[in-house]
Amino acid sequence: MVTSRSIVVRMPACFYSNDNGPISSIQVIVSESGVMDSMNLTNWKTAFLSRPAPYLTDNGFPNPLCVRDSMSKDTQTSRLTDSRIRHSIVRDRVLEHRDSGGQRIDHQDDHYVIGEKDNCLTEEYSNTLCNGPLKPNTVYVFKFRASNIR
Repeated sequence: MVTSRSIVVRMPACFYSNDNGPISSIQVIVSESGVMDSMNLTNWKTAFLSRPAPYLTDNGFPNPLCVRDSMSKDTQTSRLTDSRIRHSIVRDRVLEHRDSGGQRIDHQDDHYVIGEKDNCLTEEYSNTLCNGPLKPNTVYVFKFRASNIR
């Protein structure tokens, strides 16, 4: 769902593996499309009020649970490979969960709301990460970044 101030995206379940060490957190990087190639990350307040730049929304969330049956696991990459699970990877590299019969599996916590906080202009968030509202009539891009503990 998209509003003038936020967008709801699916979390990247089964997208990151633990091949290079256990995933400690996944963060969302948001940017206005015109500055998406900038290498310097900032905070929401600076990107919103001063100069547009990519920013992290918060400290991240745990690697989402990967729903799959025992026949669908490729032990080399920990990705879905069973042809009975259709439409696993959809646009924007986001996973849609389906069971072996092709029925969609909904999870309450498999969504992330970009732009969900309204209090990012308060003193509490002056120099910290905050998942503040998006500017209306602006094109945004986002990506997920996984960090491991190794």
